[in-house]
Amino acid sequence: MNVLNRFLIGFFSLFISSTLYSQEVSGPDGKLKLNVEIENGAPIYSVTYNGKSILEKSPLGLLTNEGDFSSNMRLLESNNGETSKEYSQDKIKQSVVSYKANTLKCILANEAGRQISILFQVSNNDIAFRYELPKW
Repeated sequence: MNVLNRFLIGFFSLFISSTLYSQEVSGPDGKLKLNVEIENGAPIYSVTYNGKSILEKSPLGLLTNEGDFSSNMRLLESNNGETSKEYSQDKIKQSVVSYKANTLKCILANEAGRQISILFQVSNNDIAFRYELPKW
């Protein structure tokens, strides 16, 4: 194998291992977008609105007594979905509120094989996420 082939194989191996996973979910109107990636084993996310960056790559993960869920992570599964709720409140301008959002659930595992889920909800104006840990 010549030097150029070795370089290309090494370059593409580094590229593939540095970003193993990338998933995007947007709000119902498509303007607010959240991107989740795993770079060098670390889960990160970033946010754009109308194609302009409003949050650069930011770390995700937890350190718990059950393990480190911030590095050496790998993706096991991801699922997209939708959620909607309607509710009313007496003391606000608009008494009936209709909430719609798209969801992304990422199930990750650390080096020890312990799992963590991160559930994202992206509406037209807001982003929320939570960590879900199973009982061990």
